[in-house]
Amino acid sequence: AASCFMINFVLSRVAMPPIMRQAKSYAVMPAVKRIAKDRPYQIFVLLMMVFWLGASQIDITYPLRVQEIYGSADGVGIMYAVVMAVLQYPLVALASKRFSSRAAVVIGTGIITAALIATPFAADVKSFMAIVACYAVGMILARPNQQNIAVSMADTRALGMYLGVNSTAFAIGKGFGTIIGGASFDMAKKYTLENAPWY
Repeated sequence: AASCFMINFVLSRVAMPPIMRQAKSYAVMPAVKRIAKDRPYQIFVLLMMVFWLGASQIDITYPLRVQEIYGSADGVGIMYAVVMAVLQYPLVALASKRFSSRAAVVIGTGIITAALIATPFAADVKSFMAIVACYAVGMILARPNQQNIAVSMADTRALGMYLGVNSTAFAIGKGFGTIIGGASFDMAKKYTLENAPWY
């Protein structure tokens, strides 16, 4: 993993062109005040926080679920990584041509929802891995297009601050989601409500 990030750093440093700002930037406090008055952007950040709150729970509970079915959780990470590596670029490119960023996020979220609804009905490893693949496709469509929406909604004079605030949705949602996901899985087993974490 460290090697991949190092390669990414080198390529970014060598190959990426310099970014030339076209508009004068706000200072820090004016940028904060601008975001504080931007109600649509605040609503978007809250929605993304809810999205990551749910998605991070799945990152915890899917390996636990396949552990129950198969006795090992290794396959989940492999399937997810393969789907992301093979399909991410072509799917994102296709979606950008056919759909707006908002539509791609909606479609991706719908696919994720369908995968979660189908999860309790997975009786064997093959069917569960197919569901994991569907979930990965939904994430491929939703995640990069969320960033596109965040950029399109941002004031170009405070772009860095806008994207920083948007990242708090990931940080808070992901942080609390992993705790809630693990706790809900344990509670569901304790009270024999095995399907509860998926709904």
